[in-house]
Amino acid sequence: MTSVQRMHLCLVVCSIIPIGVSHDVFAIYFGDWHVNDDMSKLHGPNWTEWELVVNAKPRWEGHHQPNIPKEDMPGFGTHAREDTIEGMTAKVNAAQAHGVDGFLFDWYWYAEKGTATGGGFLNEALDNGFIPMIEQEESTMKFALMWANQDWVDVHPAKKGWNGCYRPNPVLSSVHVNEGARAVNVDNGPNLLLQFDGFMNASIYTSAFEHVAKTYFVKKNYYRVPTKLSNGTVARCAYFAMYQMEYFTKAVGGAAQAAAVVDQFRRFAEAEGECLHFVAMLQGSVAALSKYDKEFSILGVSSTTSYNWGKVLSPSEYTWPVTNYSTLGPAAVDAWKLIEQHYTPLGMPFAPTITVSWDSTPRVLPSDPFGKWGYPWTASYHSTPTEFEAALCGAKAYLDAVCSNDADVPGSGVPWCPPLFVNAWNEWSEGAYLEPDQQFGYQKLEALKAVLGKP
Repeated sequence: MTSVQRMHLCLVVCSIIPIGVSHDVFAIYFGDWHVNDDMSKLHGPNWTEWELVVNAKPRWEGHHQPNIPKEDMPGFGTHAREDTIEGMTAKVNAAQAHGVDGFLFDWYWYAEKGTATGGGFLNEALDNGFIPMIEQEESTMKFALMWANQDWVDVHPAKKGWNGCYRPNPVLSSVHVNEGARAVNVDNGPNLLLQFDGFMNASIYTSAFEHVAKTYFVKKNYYRVPTKLSNGTVARCAYFAMYQMEYFTKAVGGAAQAAAVVDQFRRFAEAEGECLHFVAMLQGSVAALSKYDKEFSILGVSSTTSYNWGKVLSPSEYTWPVTNYSTLGPAAVDAWKLIEQHYTPLGMPFAPTITVSWDSTPRVLPSDPFGKWGYPWTASYHSTPTEFEAALCGAKAYLDAVCSNDADVPGSGVPWCPPLFVNAWNEWSEGAYLEPDQQFGYQKLEALKAVLGKP
C-alpha cells in the first residue's frame, strides 16, 4: 500500500468510527516570540526568533520557505504580543475553539541568571500572558510545564562549521564535578556555542522545583491527572515533565541523588496541598526502551511521553533532505504501541505526541549551504492539512484502543486515558506549528477540530 493509499484509508476509517472516548489534547508552547531582555542581550535590541522565520530560504526544489504567520488575525503574526493578556487571550480562544484543551509550556530555568538559586528564561509568555489571562478571563484552558533542561546554544542562526563546536553530551562524559551552581564536566571539550548551561547541580534543581510548586501547581487551571502515590492511594496530581531526565540524574550525581531531589519536589507540592505526577520524556528510538527502566523506577516516574516523532522513530525512517510525512504517522503509531507495552506494566503509562511538521532550516544561516551536519541541519517533513488529519486519525485510533481496554493507572483501578500532545502550537523555526500561516490559514486547526474536537 502506498503512502497516499494509507492516508486515504486512515481518513475513511476516521470518518466512520464512533466518537468513543474524549481525549485531552495539549499543544506544546514555545515562548520565544516576544521581545525580552535575555534575547536582546544575546542578539541585539528587540531581537526575536521571528528574524529567523521571515528570513528563511528554500534549500531544495519544492521546499516551501519562508513560512509566515497570517498577520490579519488578532493575536497572531510577527508583531503579536504573546506576553500580554490580550495577545494570549486570542491564542487561547483559537486553540479552544479547535479542540486544544491546554498548553504544555516549554519552561526554562538556568543557573546563569545572577542569583544562587538560578532563574527563569523565556517564561514571559507564561508568566505575563497566560497566567494573568486565565485569572482575569476565568478561562478553562489548562496548562502544564515541561522543563526543557537542555543546553541553550547559539543556533540563531547556526553557521556552517559550527556543528563541531557543540559541547559533547555531558551524560556521556566520564568525569564531572560540582562547581558552584553548575555541574561541570572536566573533559567536556569546547563550549563555544553554549549560552545557558543545562547541566546544573542539585541546588539549582531544588530551587526551581520549589518555585514551580509555589507558583504554578497552586493555579486552578494546572493540569492534574490520576496518580498512584507511594502509600498506594490515588490522587489527581500536577503533571510535570522533564525533557532530559539523564541530564538531571547525571548532573546531581546519579539516580539515588536525583531521587532525593525529586522527593523534595514532592514535599514542596504537598506543602501547597498538591501532589506530583512526575513525567519522563523519552530520548531515542524504541530500540533503547529498557535503557532507563531502573533509573525511572528509582526516581518514581509516574508516566512517560516524548517531545515529537523524532524522539521515538529510528533514523532509518527518514530520507534526506525531505521525508514523506504520510509514511511517518503509521511508523509513529507502531512505535507508540511498543512503548506503551513496555512502560505500562512498569507503572509508567505512555502519552503519545504527534508532530505537525518538521523543518529546522530557519535556524541555519540562509547564505550557507545545507548538508548533513547534525541539528539544525536535519531532514524535514511537511504535512498538508489532509495529511495531518490522517495522522490525527491514526493517533485517535491508537488512544481509543488504549483507553477502551480499561486503561488504568497500573495497579490502581483508576481509569486514566493519557492525553495526546501536539508538537507544536508555535515552533515556527522548527516548522512545527498549529498557528495559522499564509499557506494554509486555519486548515490544520480545523483538521484537529474535525478529528478530536469536543461535541
